[in-house]
Amino acid sequence: MGVTAEWTAQDLMTALNERNEAHGVLSLPAASQRNPRALLIHQLRQALDGRTPPAVARAQAHEAARAEARQTRQRLARDAAIREANAAARAADPRPFRQRWAETIAAAQADRQTA
Repeated sequence: MGVTAEWTAQDLMTALNERNEAHGVLSLPAASQRNPRALLIHQLRQALDGRTPPAVARAQAHEAARAEARQTRQRLARDAAIREANAAARAADPRPFRQRWAETIAAAQADRQTA
């Protein structure tokens, strides 16, 4: 993996600074090197080796956030549908909840005794 169009100059400098900090290396002034371009290229290659370009990583994070939001919307829609169905069931059966629940428990116990 190398420098592609997805890398901005700021992304490159950030990657280079992170690499230098990880290796405990201070940035050297260009005048202190015999071949400063070669040093920069070497450091950039090490800094970018196997890294996903930040623009791609940002796009992936954005897509993951969209997928999570989509799942949340679907879950909320399912929950709303369940609440509406429960409300409709309560409206269709005006008996108090405790009475309906007691009948359900009694029916389950009767099924166990006959089985």
